[in-house]
Amino acid sequence: MSVSGSDVGPDDDCDAPGVPDHSDAEEGVPDDTNPLKVDDLCWIESREGVSECWRAMKGGREYKGRINWSQHGRLEVREQKTKLDYFLAMFPDYIDQICDWTSAKLQGNRLSKHEFLKFLGVMIAVGLASQRNRRDCWAVDDDGLFPPHQFGERFGMARNRYEQILNALTLSPPGIDEGDKWKPVRLFIDMINKRREDMVQPGWVICVDESSSKWTGLGDWYDIGMPHITKCPRKPWNLAMEFKDSIDATTGIMLRMEICEGQSEMNYKEFCGGGIKKGTAMILRLTKPWHGTGRCIVADSYFASVETAISCSKHGLYFTGLVKNSSKFFPKKWCQTVGMTERGETKTAVAVKNGVEMVAHTWNDPGKPGKPRKALISTMGSTVEVDPAQRPRKRKSEAMGVWETVYRLVKRTKLVKHYFTYAGLIDRHNRKRMDGLRLELTHEFKIWWKRVFTSFLGVIIVDALAAFILEQGDIDQLQFYEELAAELIWNSWEGAPPRDAPRASGRGVSRQQWLGGAGGGRRGPVPEHARIAESFLSAVDPERCHHEIQALKKLEQYSEVKDARLNCRVCKKQRATLYCVTCGRNAHNQILALCSPFVSSSCLSLHCQTPV
Repeated sequence: MSVSGSDVGPDDDCDAPGVPDHSDAEEGVPDDTNPLKVDDLCWIESREGVSECWRAMKGGREYKGRINWSQHGRLEVREQKTKLDYFLAMFPDYIDQICDWTSAKLQGNRLSKHEFLKFLGVMIAVGLASQRNRRDCWAVDDDGLFPPHQFGERFGMARNRYEQILNALTLSPPGIDEGDKWKPVRLFIDMINKRREDMVQPGWVICVDESSSKWTGLGDWYDIGMPHITKCPRKPWNLAMEFKDSIDATTGIMLRMEICEGQSEMNYKEFCGGGIKKGTAMILRLTKPWHGTGRCIVADSYFASVETAISCSKHGLYFTGLVKNSSKFFPKKWCQTVGMTERGETKTAVAVKNGVEMVAHTWNDPGKPGKPRKALISTMGSTVEVDPAQRPRKRKSEAMGVWETVYRLVKRTKLVKHYFTYAGLIDRHNRKRMDGLRLELTHEFKIWWKRVFTSFLGVIIVDALAAFILEQGDIDQLQFYEELAAELIWNSWEGAPPRDAPRASGRGVSRQQWLGGAGGGRRGPVPEHARIAESFLSAVDPERCHHEIQALKKLEQYSEVKDARLNCRVCKKQRATLYCVTCGRNAHNQILALCSPFVSSSCLSLHCQTPV
């Protein structure tokens, strides 16, 4: 990188564009009079900062990630891909083996691929349902407040069968690695990592952080449950299985995950030894498939240190991280005490160690006495000032007496913007998994590895959402989860009932009827209008309903609109895909829009119970 006001400069030679090469760089000479001398490493303050990113000078470019559909493993992948296609692209490629191992425990009642995918779809539906107990989702009696969900009748999977599959589920072959405490889930996690390596070509930034899987243990203590858990009071779930992960920052797809197994086990993993700290070794493992590619790694204070920056550089990667505790060789005291008066002001120092040029960059934020500044260690990035950070604040207007949102502008540099743009991506991924899918909240287990399975299944589903958004544009996450669950439940994979087979509900409606005449050709997920018909027949008795219900797509004005949705007349939420023909239009020429039963179990049935 180009440094102004400093004697430290980069080496001009590079073997490959975008890959660091500091073999000819000189290390700083220790000087006892230098206030920036830390552990025999001399840092030099650069008063004008770093004018140009070293990575950009070496030919590094910014690019987005993509999906390698050629590695999908299926003979046919549609040009207009479905949500099920994206899910299967993220799911480990050994469904056949899972079905075989699980079938061996079902005592002859074999689990087909169709039923396994339906099981996963029902699991998602349970997470999205409004029931506190998952067993209540199969209730058929009306409790007087909300219509029953009737999962067994609507989805064709009885509760007993769902519980049987859940109890017999096996993710690894029997009889091997019996001494491995994590055997029930290790292969599943390894296969997820292998799938990501094959299917995802990450962009130029990879973020590394941590995630957790909620586990409160068996009884009052956890030593007979999860092999190793982490207690962290500052986390939403203070007792949890922790795992470290890396994510493609340009697509939001998780790339690799690794369980934190305990100190004794972690000390013998790859890259450990030789004085390398466990945080540095973990970063190298989580980014191993992309060593030597010149990508940029962004990590928080658990991983960030001078040692990590040097190790990443030696493996052909750039690094930017926030330093808090691991301050060996880093001028932490200088970063916190150097004179700065204005909020958003920055100071920069540079140094070279083991042939790697580094930047120590401190940002005066929040800029209050007693509050620590943000101190970054980086082997790339420019400290040129860019657009300010916008901090939303609520203020009460003195004139109007109402609360309004105002934005406080804080100066920042390009390096600061780079770090804080990507540092929170895994936290956002976790919120979608925990608060959106709610699999860990609706599925309580006494067997620890099934809790782990639901957590990693949630990761797969959120990754499928990210892949869908990457290629087909933005979509509401709950809408994606609902439609993915429908495609899984009514999939046409091996073991699906014949198209003309009667439904299990006993209404005498054939599969061909509720498919809307869709027959022949390649099997695939049930189309939207077929799902609407299926849900409608399950939720409303046609003999008691005198309202004619149609899909919005039937109207000419919405026939060409992708994912057309209106405000539902019952719940007032913008998720209605149906409308009532019988009720017609009101005085404002508005149709009476209604939610699909799969989105809401009450809106359509409540309307159809009202007299015409």
